[in-house]
Amino acid sequence: ANMKYLSTLVGVSALTLQSNPVLAGWCGNTDAQDWAELSSMYWAGPPGNATRPAMYVLSAPWCPYCAQLFKMLGSRRVSFDSRFVPVMPTNENDRDQIADIVMDGTERALTRVFVQRSVNKGHFTFLQRNFVNEVQEVLDITLKARFDSQVKIWGTPMSFVMREGQLTLVAGMPMLDVIDGLKADLSPSPSPPATRRFLQTGIPQERQIEGNPYAKRDNTRLRVLPDENAVSAVCLQRDRYLTIPPSGVVNIEGKDWLVYKPYRPAAHLRAYALASDFEGWRPRQ
Repeated sequence: ANMKYLSTLVGVSALTLQSNPVLAGWCGNTDAQDWAELSSMYWAGPPGNATRPAMYVLSAPWCPYCAQLFKMLGSRRVSFDSRFVPVMPTNENDRDQIADIVMDGTERALTRVFVQRSVNKGHFTFLQRNFVNEVQEVLDITLKARFDSQVKIWGTPMSFVMREGQLTLVAGMPMLDVIDGLKADLSPSPSPPATRRFLQTGIPQERQIEGNPYAKRDNTRLRVLPDENAVSAVCLQRDRYLTIPPSGVVNIEGKDWLVYKPYRPAAHLRAYALASDFEGWRPRQ
């Protein structure tokens, strides 16, 4: 198998500013395809606008630089939208705040977390809280595995923009005046796919399977969520399989998705692969 097992990360804030083009071509993607995948992430911020440029900010509830960035954005007028993607909890309160940010999805939740240092537990259930934190942990592992060679420290804040058709990663505190000055070069985010539906529906219970599936073609993906527009987590080439076989299969709107748990030591974390991209498996009778 060509899967590299990944472990969880306890992040530290990056103090230096580095702006680097992200290496294109992972799993056959273009920069535009990677940018479109990022629109599927769970974030909070102003409502999506098809004409305004966007910046996605990986942020942690405990991160003072993330709080400072949010306050700075609230105190000045800029020509782009900032969407905060919460990751890297260190305790149960952080996990509650991550769920609050994701389930609310607006700047109100960001104000609670980064300004008031509080949380509203009244609009999510325990199951939703756990689901949100699982997805965000897999997302953080995924982005680190793909992009951390571009920066000295993988921490928060970590921002993505699309500049002149090239996906660009900014580590540490972004220089808002510089980014604002590039507004003619920045791209809006594509319309987000309907991945937020899983916040309400959850993921169906798995059905058991037999066999160890292998990829039918090159650039076969495991994703953070069972959606063809979700962020790609693992890339397999033709005839490759993971040494840890899938734990089962789920059906989402008429399509089967294989459920993998390839992350060690966090063996509860899941990634999803479109079952039609694999051979060598069948439902257990």
